[in-house]
Amino acid sequence: MEIIRGRPGEGGRSTINIEGKKGESLFCHPVKWFVEKDVKLISEQFERYKKLFEKAKEERLLTLIGALSMEEALDLFLGAYIPDYSLIERDFTLYLKIKLAYSLKIIPPHILDAAALINSVRNKFSHELEVDCFDSLDSGTKENIRQKHGIFAPDDRTNRTVKAAFILVVQFVIIALGIYASHAQSVKEYIYSDDFGEELVKRIKEKHKSEKES
Repeated sequence: MEIIRGRPGEGGRSTINIEGKKGESLFCHPVKWFVEKDVKLISEQFERYKKLFEKAKEERLLTLIGALSMEEALDLFLGAYIPDYSLIERDFTLYLKIKLAYSLKIIPPHILDAAALINSVRNKFSHELEVDCFDSLDSGTKENIRQKHGIFAPDDRTNRTVKAAFILVVQFVIIALGIYASHAQSVKEYIYSDDFGEELVKRIKEKHKSEKES
């Protein structure tokens, strides 16, 4: 599976759509340079999670591993942007971590919509005795899983099971968070750099001068 900036399906390639609409988030598409720089690390992390999924034969366990893997990737993303995030990381539930990521408006919201779905599916398996396999999920949840898969991979015409679609959605979210973590890290580094401070002072002076002249 290939990760590029463009929309999936261009040039006959199997790609992941992790783009959003301009204005919805700080980054509406991944910067190619970041992807090329960190592709080795992202690939290594992806392979680790993939092996964990393959070992999980029981479907209830699979949803737990999926949610834990996604949460780990989400923590890496939040930690890349929030100074000393590790000090508060354990104080938040996965639900609140996802809400926090939403509030930062750094990455396209459909990535976090999928993260919220993963958490919801995990909770259904954990708290509803009747839900012991993906086929026993309610129709709305099953359709939501398929819909999220379709957003990430609109060129995928495979007739996948709900279980297979769920696994792919988890993998897509993990990849997206890994890619955008580098973007968030660079933003944080710039904010705390001398260059940012100097540019901010310059802009404030220019604004103040403009307001006086008007």
